Amino acid sequence: MKLNLRRTEELKEEKTQRDDFNQKWYELLINNKLENMLEFEKIAENSVSEVLTIMQYRNILKSRGRGQDITLNNLLDCQIKEESHLLNTLQEMFLEPISNGQIEYFYKKASEKYNDMNEAFRVLYKRRLEDQGLRFMSIVLTI
Repeated sequence: MKLNLRRTEELKEEKTQRDDFNQKWYELLINNKLENMLEFEKIAENSVSEVLTIMQYRNILKSRGRGQDITLNNLLDCQIKEESHLLNTLQEMFLEPISNGQIEYFYKKASEKYNDMNEAFRVLYKRRLEDQGLRFMSIVLTI
């Protein structure tokens, strides 16, 4: 009986973590705009899951150009600003929540391969231009 109770608690915690992660996606995509919230909810009404709604709405926003106006110079400039500026820029560029751990992993992988971080950012930017559907970590894993 104790084992079942413990497993139930573990499952509740996993669901909470999933819900928190989906909430991060939601907040990023909605961007505190009522019209975005209403549009998202309309898509959700006909969707079989929240994850599919998130991905569908992300694609809609990308097709409208959201996050696509970030230039290579914007990205390179992030290196000399606060760490949160890089995080926010990458999240907007990829339209996905990105953690500090993911950025740290990017720096680790990039420093192993490139002598100059600017080159790593150029590769990241170029790969995103080539396939705007790629997620941040999909590119990082190939650097």
